[in-house]
Amino acid sequence: FFMSYDASYKIYATRLDANGNFVWPSNRIELSSTTAGPGTPKGRFAFKGLSNGQAIGVWTENRTGVEKAYAQNAVPGTSSLQGFSFTATQPATATCGTANSLSINLATSGSGGFSGPITLSASGQPAGTSVSFSANPVMAGSSTTITLSGIDQLIAGTYTISVTGAAPGIASQTTNLIYVITPGAAPVIGSAPQSVTICAGSSATFSITANTGSYQWQQRSNASGTWSNITGATSATYALSSIAVSLSGSQYRCIVTSNCGSSTSDVATLTVNASTSITQQPVSQTVCTGSTTTFGVSTTNQNILYQWQVNTGAGFANITNGGPYGGATSNTLTVSNLTVGFSGYQYRCQISGICDNLFNSSAVTLTVHAPATITRSPLQAEVCAGTSASFGIAVSSVPTVLYQWQLSTNGGTTWNDIAGATSFSLVLATTTSAMNNNRYRCLVSNTTCTTPVASTPTLLTVRAIPTVGLTAQPLSSLLPGQTTTLTATPSSSTGGSISLQWSFNGQPAANLSGSTVNTTVAGIGSYQIAIAESWTSGLVCSGSSSVVTLSATPSEKLFIYPSPNDGNFMVAYYYGQSGTTSRQINIYDTKGALVYQQRFTISGAYTLLPIEMSTAAAGLYVVVIGDASGKKLASGKVIIN
Repeated sequence: FFMSYDASYKIYATRLDANGNFVWPSNRIELSSTTAGPGTPKGRFAFKGLSNGQAIGVWTENRTGVEKAYAQNAVPGTSSLQGFSFTATQPATATCGTANSLSINLATSGSGGFSGPITLSASGQPAGTSVSFSANPVMAGSSTTITLSGIDQLIAGTYTISVTGAAPGIASQTTNLIYVITPGAAPVIGSAPQSVTICAGSSATFSITANTGSYQWQQRSNASGTWSNITGATSATYALSSIAVSLSGSQYRCIVTSNCGSSTSDVATLTVNASTSITQQPVSQTVCTGSTTTFGVSTTNQNILYQWQVNTGAGFANITNGGPYGGATSNTLTVSNLTVGFSGYQYRCQISGICDNLFNSSAVTLTVHAPATITRSPLQAEVCAGTSASFGIAVSSVPTVLYQWQLSTNGGTTWNDIAGATSFSLVLATTTSAMNNNRYRCLVSNTTCTTPVASTPTLLTVRAIPTVGLTAQPLSSLLPGQTTTLTATPSSSTGGSISLQWSFNGQPAANLSGSTVNTTVAGIGSYQIAIAESWTSGLVCSGSSSVVTLSATPSEKLFIYPSPNDGNFMVAYYYGQSGTTSRQINIYDTKGALVYQQRFTISGAYTLLPIEMSTAAAGLYVVVIGDASGKKLASGKVIIN
């Protein structure tokens, strides 16, 4: 519990639990205000100043189900919250296998006047070790030595032990102690196992000496095999009996292990001699013209006599060294400077050993292929930007053909492979203007002759798509009698021939031409203009403008124009619905006499109704427009000269 005041000299009390957490709501309770006078209570809380400069706080609180009164003396500048802490420690270090224990001195300090006993406990120690304290409990302000025993069985690494201190009514504290085991020396092998050569059915023993550690023998079937533990082979010697020929070439080694590391012995090879037999037959070869190939045979014994033979179509005959042949009396025959004429020759080896009769290996076949030949290189392509382009190549080859298309962006100076382009055709799904003047070629080879041959480079020409803008000025919404101009702004030619094509409401407008079109309310609708650039090759690249829509401006006015006129004029009135309807035009002279009457069918916003009164007398007339039933909609005046 402790008290404080703020800038307004209000007195507050705060209580913390054993772990230092706030207990009361809002972290503090107002006891009193100095402006209200000393001792003025605040609810169930009160504060009283003392003559010695100290203060007493009094409050009620329900802690155990019963509300009780509590009091606390507070001395200015002091804290009534007791506790303790651990002093930081440094890691303890030992080399693996050189010590049985490590110790760290842990110091404590009290706060708030606390100097009582602290009970210590440890956790996190590795298996096989134990933790002891030179003093436990330890008095606040003193220290204890904490020892981790049994470390001689630990491997190199860092080990963290958590130490927790507890005291009645005091918040517990935890600190981590670090014990470090650094790498030590692995076992030293004195003598390693030696390779053994025996006859089939005999026994063999491998042995090893080392200064310390346990043993584990391993075996693998040959020099490139995978090592595996031999079950039960855990002593300094490993013995085999009644050894079969199948174990010849197997290898053995021993791993000596201690907690500080392990050492692996040299490899010993077991050789088992028996009656000569072929362990690896020669293999048929398929090669490219001009290359060199070999045929090999492997046997179980040493001191073997070899004689290679060839069958060119008249039976097998011995080979002598010279010309294309080398190694005719060894286990490997070399054949050089091959031509297609060698294709189909058969080869075998005659073998004999000290205790063996002459016998033959399997007969194998030599196949010689010529490189792939390009019969047609890819042709040039000219396309519009945004469209696809493709190139193809024709190749003659007996084995399967391998393709790799390449790209040059600098006129053929350097070439780069195109990822995934490994078929007889190359398709560029979407071309761009940046690809113009790119060059392409294809490297071809076959599965036998892998050195590629390049096709003649071909050129890609990508023509830019022409563009055209379309605007309506000064109006895009018209009244009868008003005129606006549609203006097209086509892009310049890039070398081809430019042409324009107008469309109205989605249909070609053969009556519109040029780059400007003037129109009135009679021409409201959607306009668009297409642009095409044609090339001498027959390629046409086209684009189009955005759609410009002209609309009619709604009005309740009756439009009559021109006025004055010669008796021929137009009448228009807004119709804002779909479909068709009829309108009736009545025209009266200044005396009110009906001089003209006509019914018209209309559709669209404004239908221009032509009035023909060329025989009428000059003067002022009143024009009345009515709906389908003749009901007046609007009227206006017109002057006929």
